[in-house]
Amino acid sequence: MSVESQPLGGEALTTENLSQQLGTRVVGRRILVYSEVTSTNTIALELGEQGEPEGTVVVAEVQTAGRGRMGRPWASAPHLGLWTSVLLRPPLRTGEASLLSQLAAVSLAEAVAEVDPAVVPRIKWPNDLMLAGKKVAGILVEVKAEGERVIYAVVGIGVNCNHTLADFPDSLQVSATSLALAVGRPVSRLHVAQALYRHLEAWYLRFVDGVREPIVSRLYGLSGTVGRWVRVETDAEKYDAFAEAINRDGSLRVRLRGGEIRDLVSGEVSIR
Repeated sequence: MSVESQPLGGEALTTENLSQQLGTRVVGRRILVYSEVTSTNTIALELGEQGEPEGTVVVAEVQTAGRGRMGRPWASAPHLGLWTSVLLRPPLRTGEASLLSQLAAVSLAEAVAEVDPAVVPRIKWPNDLMLAGKKVAGILVEVKAEGERVIYAVVGIGVNCNHTLADFPDSLQVSATSLALAVGRPVSRLHVAQALYRHLEAWYLRFVDGVREPIVSRLYGLSGTVGRWVRVETDAEKYDAFAEAINRDGSLRVRLRGGEIRDLVSGEVSIR
């Protein structure tokens, strides 16, 4: 595993160009770009254990064992996407940490919207980004805590940028898309990355200052889940429900067919 600062084909992502004119104070204070890693989250978690400062960003051109939520593998085509993780040290209780996923989803949606005015991203609760009903990006937040106190959190984000349909595994060609497929032209991964880091910092700094309501309001406005019938899958059961609202803590309020109301803090939701 070595830090990579040379082009690997196509548009290069380097420490130098990612840092240039970034303009952030926290996110991106140190940027590490690797040619190949198992997972950017794995590297960022290791850095968290080693005391690396908040705001450190990890980027990889290739992930050999990228992962998503609920232990699912994440396909990371070489040089076509943005595979990145951000190390944060929020002064939070563990019960508040789930909002980091929603905060990251809002930040990512706003960054993607900068690619082209025609792009209309929607968030599938809790943190998948969709374009025209297909998944274009995903988020995985992993937290190290002691008791009720968060020690550090890693926000992992994967964005399909310049994939063609053939670049996806056969199993994903129906459900996945890329920014290039959505806008009909190649996109700048550098632009996407820098926009993401700027939006993430802006929302994160408000979050740690205790400003939470605007995050939930923005999440609600970008939601592609609220107002739809969904299929809910948890470790214990599967059922259909109507997604009614997003609560102040970021949980999803659903109503079962029999009228029972539940507030989901975890689980997998798919649109019916």
